[in-house]
Amino acid sequence: MRFSIRALLAFGFVVALAMLVARTLDQAARDRGRIVELNGEIRSLEATVRLDDPLLHRTMLHAADGHEHLRILRERAVDHFDQLQEKYSTIESAGPDVVAIRGVPMLQDETGHAPTVYRIVVPAGRSVWLKFGVHIVDGKSQSQRTPDDGDGLLTTSPFDDSGPFEFQVPPGDQKLSIEIGPVQPDSNRIGLVIAIDDHELLRSAYVSEDLPGPNSTSISGRLQLDFPPDRKLPWLITARMKPRWPKTEKLSLNHGFTIWLSDHASGFGSFPNE
Repeated sequence: MRFSIRALLAFGFVVALAMLVARTLDQAARDRGRIVELNGEIRSLEATVRLDDPLLHRTMLHAADGHEHLRILRERAVDHFDQLQEKYSTIESAGPDVVAIRGVPMLQDETGHAPTVYRIVVPAGRSVWLKFGVHIVDGKSQSQRTPDDGDGLLTTSPFDDSGPFEFQVPPGDQKLSIEIGPVQPDSNRIGLVIAIDDHELLRSAYVSEDLPGPNSTSISGRLQLDFPPDRKLPWLITARMKPRWPKTEKLSLNHGFTIWLSDHASGFGSFPNE
């Protein structure tokens, strides 16, 4: 008889506990429903306040009008960009033996990224070589021309293809495009593409576990630059890949690359996609 009473008490305790859990779950469900209702009421009140507040309403309308105005201006600029690009990249003849260079304006994409583009006119009687080399960049100056003899150029580096490479630019009106980036943190890569017109000469990348934002310096191409036979052909761009080194490291270990023009071959290898 004593065992039966204990069993009955235990059964009653279990039943009471089950009822308590059921009531708790039911109350929680009612609370969740009430929270949903309150959120709906809050949104409704917020909308009513906006409508009832003339100043706030006018401010919101002005902001929307301003964004719409900017959108329209951008669309107009993009629609006429081809004309502006042609206007500000026009090259005038400076003589039958003059190499002429001018920068081509480019629009940035949604990431703020835009390639560096030059228009190059090569006379039929001139020899013009496009050269690329990877090297160590010190912290003093990025505006430097790499030697034509390859002194200081690297054959292995954090770049997929270190070169050095050279390509004889054909006579005529050419468009040189140099695209650095954007940074691809998921793959630890910063892309590099060099192209003449629609032909890619090089598609490479700088690979590092600690990716920097590339820092580049290039010649100004806002105005036409003329190079007669007695004037040395120019350096175009140097990019410095500066990772976030520990303080114990030397800045002289930063890798970079330079692209330049020359009037003679150096015996470098051909660009991979040439």
